[in-house]
Amino acid sequence: MRQTRSAGILLLRVDDGAILLARRSGEVHNPGWWSIPGGRLKPGETDFQGACREFREEMGSLPRMMHVIVAAPTRVFGGVYTTIAAEYKEYETDCWEPQLNWENDDWGWFYTNDLPSPLHPGVVAFIKTWLEV
Repeated sequence: MRQTRSAGILLLRVDDGAILLARRSGEVHNPGWWSIPGGRLKPGETDFQGACREFREEMGSLPRMMHVIVAAPTRVFGGVYTTIAAEYKEYETDCWEPQLNWENDDWGWFYTNDLPSPLHPGVVAFIKTWLEV
């Protein structure tokens, strides 16, 4: 059986350390959970290409990227999910307003000491491992 490959982007505002999270709508798996925009990769896509496509699908667009700080694959539910953390300058996100599709019903910038609940366990693990919280 072939493993599924998925990827998502965690935006980190370098100016103040806030991260962008989206709340999953009632029309998807794990409704109400706060997570990062992402999903399954299409055949031939790299993790980065798929993560960018999924982010744009769910959030309408992607703010101008400063730089990727880590791409961390994790085994989940019989597949591999790659979280790509990217740092952005606050002034680049201040003029950016997401246009959510049906997969999410809310979004926000959060600090790691005040995260929303329920938070997807994969996001919790990534934050603890890679953002040293």
